[in-house]
Amino acid sequence: MNWLYGMDAMRAGTLAADEEARTYFLDAIEKDPSFARAYTGMSLTYFNEWSCLLWDEWDENQQKAIEWALKAVDLDPLDPQNAFILGKCFLFYRQFDKAEYYIQKVIALSPSEPKLLAGLAFCLVYLSQPTKALQLYEEAVRIDPSRNGFILTGTLVYLENKRYHEAIEIGKLNPGTTAWIDFQGMMAAAYYHAGQEDAMWKCWNQFTQTFHRKIRPHEPFDEAIALEWVIDVNPFKGKSEHQSFWNFIGKHLGKTHSSTSETKRTSLPNEFIDQGSVWTLSFGGKSAQIPNLKGLQDIARLLQTPDETLSCADLMGVTTIESGVDVLDAQAKIAYQKRLLDIQDAIHEAEEFHDHPTLEKLQKEYDDILHQVSRAVGKGRKIRTSGSSLDKARAAVTWRIRAAIKKIEVVHPELGKHLKNAIKTGLHCSYQPEQSITWHC
Repeated sequence: MNWLYGMDAMRAGTLAADEEARTYFLDAIEKDPSFARAYTGMSLTYFNEWSCLLWDEWDENQQKAIEWALKAVDLDPLDPQNAFILGKCFLFYRQFDKAEYYIQKVIALSPSEPKLLAGLAFCLVYLSQPTKALQLYEEAVRIDPSRNGFILTGTLVYLENKRYHEAIEIGKLNPGTTAWIDFQGMMAAAYYHAGQEDAMWKCWNQFTQTFHRKIRPHEPFDEAIALEWVIDVNPFKGKSEHQSFWNFIGKHLGKTHSSTSETKRTSLPNEFIDQGSVWTLSFGGKSAQIPNLKGLQDIARLLQTPDETLSCADLMGVTTIESGVDVLDAQAKIAYQKRLLDIQDAIHEAEEFHDHPTLEKLQKEYDDILHQVSRAVGKGRKIRTSGSSLDKARAAVTWRIRAAIKKIEVVHPELGKHLKNAIKTGLHCSYQPEQSITWHC
């Protein structure tokens, strides 16, 4: 019941309404911490303020919207509404691959609720899939011909499918009680393409007035800032029918504009999330996906306990410790030490006579011996044992963590470098970053 009350409160579209809705959603979470929809509701309240209302608190609300949506999906990954809200959050942050992953996941669940279908159409337009968006929108209209709650989406969908007159006719159905701040700007773009310039300017002027009343109420009127805002707030992945209209307005203002402005963005939460067949990795504002590997599970456990050590046996799930035999006996150790000293003398002599071929050959032998010895000697210069369960666990965990990091370096070089420097392997493994980092795993 609290979920319904919260969703109903948000319909007002005000800051006070969002605050009221949060009280309902938090009460629902207190009563049932596993109720995923309540977390989705919390995400929506912050999404409203992030995308439409509190522009002076953009960064904070953006972070909260995504964090609450992640919690909802973690609790119930099969609820299409939860996945949709998370996908929409990623879309507006312009994390297009992640947004598309969740949007396609919702589509695969075959939703039949018209508002959700229209919401998917809305997202697909921005993801450069207007044809699929139109298909979903028209399915929503077939189910609910009144277009209750998704009239505005129709204007966007038909505009991006170059069906300008239909976009205009649907836009005229908007009752005007609730609307996107930039809706009249969207109508202006439709009129521009339809060749109706008088109507275009009328809608554009309505948009700029609304923008300054709601977004910049205490600032001087500036049409150029309104244009920058509408460009930035619409997260188009590729080309858009809006672009030529924005260029037209820009020329009118004596400015040039790209499809997105360089506004300040903060990084998404750092993520290392298992999604079944793939993992989603985010670090430093960049994200990537990678197929499942055993080493990723190990890394995730280390990220959850920074600066703490985990036994390789614990990571491997070894419960019984078996002993083994020494890898390197005392006689072999002495022989290696003597040979290393001999090679060092030979290296000095080769360097003195500039005998580069011999020097290269000696250096390789020296490195090979050091590698063999280092594999046999553990911490405290103790000889490792072969065949023990601990030694097997150490070798297996070290190999699979390093293999996973190498794969990560390919898709996300910054994260790969970070993990390579911060993760220590051996009998005891740990994640020791230079600075404290919060991870969602």
